[in-house]
Amino acid sequence: MKRQVLVADDSQQSFTELQNALQGQGIGVSHAASMADTLDRFRSQFYCLIVIDIRVPWNDLLALIRRLREIQTVPVIVLLAGPLKTEEVSALFQAGVSLLLKKPVNYDLLAVQALNLISLFLGKNEGERLLTFNTNLVIDPLYHRVTANGQPLNLTKKEFDLLLCLARHPGQILSREQLYRQVWNDDYSLGGYDTVKVHVGILRKKLSAAGIDCIQTVRGFGYKFTSFST
Repeated sequence: MKRQVLVADDSQQSFTELQNALQGQGIGVSHAASMADTLDRFRSQFYCLIVIDIRVPWNDLLALIRRLREIQTVPVIVLLAGPLKTEEVSALFQAGVSLLLKKPVNYDLLAVQALNLISLFLGKNEGERLLTFNTNLVIDPLYHRVTANGQPLNLTKKEFDLLLCLARHPGQILSREQLYRQVWNDDYSLGGYDTVKVHVGILRKKLSAAGIDCIQTVRGFGYKFTSFST
């Protein structure tokens, strides 16, 4: 997976310094100069990390972080110039901030810290890595979350497990028996056929309502995952 970072910075000078340091660690960098631009870019592309250095009121910063975490679950580094109260710091961490740094910042050191956070985020265990498809569909196995076209998708545990099982084998036809054994962890029986069929139907409706069409029926064989959206 490509290591791409979004830097939200309203100062061109500080962005350039941070960009050079991150690129020195082999990290790709995108730039957003405002809160609105940050949200737009975050919705349209998958990132492994976001660094926020925008001069906005604390309440606006907190709201931005919460909104970002609703779209994608990624590490967040925040750079701050002024002092914060203990309860304000606590609220930022509770909202999803991974690292708070007081300015001025050593950008070379920040780049190393960013690389470590990215490595932890991607994980050594393949099963915990985010699955992303054309940035329209993001599946987070670690937190059991699905984002479709920038919006969270409300799935039951079995619906999530079914989608994850299909998504981990893109283009591969999986029989109803295979899906039943993987998702329900049980021996296949006559009722298993209908169980899989019903759950696939419900899952498709939820995905379709969010503008996603990624489960294809292969008549006589089963289902396969395709990374195409409507």
